[in-house]
Amino acid sequence: MDTFLIYMIAIFSALKDEIKSILADFEVTETIYVRPSIIFRGFYRGKEMLLSHTGIGRQKTERAVEFCIKEFHPDLCVNVGFCGALTPSLGLADIVIGESVTLEKSGEVIGAGENDFLNKAKTICKNVPLKCLSGGILTVDNVINTPHEKAFLGTKFGVVAVDMESFALAKTATKYNTPFIIVRSTIDPMDMHLGSFEGSVKENGSVNPVGFISNLVRSPKKTIQLPQLKFCASKAKETLGRFLNEFIL
Repeated sequence: MDTFLIYMIAIFSALKDEIKSILADFEVTETIYVRPSIIFRGFYRGKEMLLSHTGIGRQKTERAVEFCIKEFHPDLCVNVGFCGALTPSLGLADIVIGESVTLEKSGEVIGAGENDFLNKAKTICKNVPLKCLSGGILTVDNVINTPHEKAFLGTKFGVVAVDMESFALAKTATKYNTPFIIVRSTIDPMDMHLGSFEGSVKENGSVNPVGFISNLVRSPKKTIQLPQLKFCASKAKETLGRFLNEFIL
């Protein structure tokens, strides 16, 4: 399929913050709630598309992707968001293009295959330019916090990055013969200890201010991590936004 003849792209992220740069200029014509996910239908720079923040986890992503495919028949599903590095070759805010995705729980692997969309993503990273690494992505059910865990999983599965949703999108898109790509931005390099801020995000992927403050009250030491985490998230979000702006054009 010629990438310039795409009728509709559907973009999915776990967190609202991961697609904030696109939402800011997105002309919403319809808002759909597939609990807990929120799906926006509308136009971005004149192009009709779907934009969704699903919330964290495979089940939520699978439900939102399946709904969109059945109802709107997008020509391409794109999974975007943050990821953790499982190799020292990835630095902060580096882009990862998933050539395959593995489910840690079962070891099942789904390949993205060579297609125009994947090649376009790689070309964009080269031309912008954005530091980019293509390789396998691992989907897990729990946050991987420590450098030791990251190194172990990277070696065990032969992958370069980790997230919590990509496998669900890949599996659902494959089920309905819909092309897909996975593009992530590294929020924590392999040597970074990523703290847990459980309860800081609502079920649909929006920030939960009350839960965030409660988390800090329960664990005051986490306050020390906030500046670093905020800095890393802003950098990862910036490169992801730059990529998406080019890809959608």
